[in-house]
Amino acid sequence: MTALLEADALARHYAVRQGGWLGHRVPLRAVDGVSFRLAPARTLALVGESGCGKTTTAKLVLGLIPPSAGAVRFEGAPLPKPNSAAWRAARQKMQMVYQDPLGALDRRVPVLHQVEEPLAIHHGRTSVAAERRDRARAMLEAVGLQPHLAMRYPHELSGGQRQRVVLARALILEPALIVADEPVSALDVSIQAQVLNLFEDLQARFGVAFLFISHDLKVVRQVSHEVAVMYLGRIVEQGSPEALFTDPAHPYTRALVAAIPVVRRHSARTRIVLEGDPPNPIAVPPGCPFHPRCPVAVAACRAEVPALKPLPDGRLVACHLAHGEAAPLRRAA
Repeated sequence: MTALLEADALARHYAVRQGGWLGHRVPLRAVDGVSFRLAPARTLALVGESGCGKTTTAKLVLGLIPPSAGAVRFEGAPLPKPNSAAWRAARQKMQMVYQDPLGALDRRVPVLHQVEEPLAIHHGRTSVAAERRDRARAMLEAVGLQPHLAMRYPHELSGGQRQRVVLARALILEPALIVADEPVSALDVSIQAQVLNLFEDLQARFGVAFLFISHDLKVVRQVSHEVAVMYLGRIVEQGSPEALFTDPAHPYTRALVAAIPVVRRHSARTRIVLEGDPPNPIAVPPGCPFHPRCPVAVAACRAEVPALKPLPDGRLVACHLAHGEAAPLRRAA
């Protein structure tokens, strides 16, 4: 299947001053060589701990920040230069849904006008105000908001209703891609389920692709067709949700899956407790970045960065042990 979105060795480095004002600058590798493909009408989930580079990756694929290395291709063509006419045209087909819907909306403007606004910005000279208003009302109804809520202000709506408004505003331009950055993390569990069902319904109805960013693996398992696990700016495992959650291959993925709460007592998992905190991204350890916290790391893990390579089942994994490149003889010091 032809890819809608492609990231090729995408990287974003920041120069950070170390040692105070008189110190020297060192690179902080927020994203360090991320590659993936997203097909039309499919959902790719990026998961990982806070600070692993998920949101930075989202901004890179939308062209909101320039990459330090690598490239992004959308609909088979390189992403245009930011703020150019071609970039603005492409951005109509690429929209973003933010974690905090109240922060993403203007509290002084009724939600109907905010959903209509993208049409006025991109098609103002060729569209009629009444037609724009009708399309905005229809889109609000499509995301499950009742007509009498259209003229409400954001603070008069619940969290789930505000997130529906943000979705309606993102969909009004009929995009091919929506990047959803933690879209349900601030919602109650019951409202989360409603919004996640809405994501699936909208994908089936409009054929939109989602790049879904989350730290909640239960949510990811429900909505995604493919999952990419990130650690310290890199993808360490990528594959179908069934494979990753049933038989995770990377030790970090195993720890994440083991941390998912289990309701049934007889289904309880053995909890894997990782040692220490994630390494400082300014001073990434040599070899595999995960080896200081890995319970099965060996000497080879300290010496060489594992490449992201396929397993026989098609999954991509960056681990020496998963590929049989190192025998698990002893724990790395």
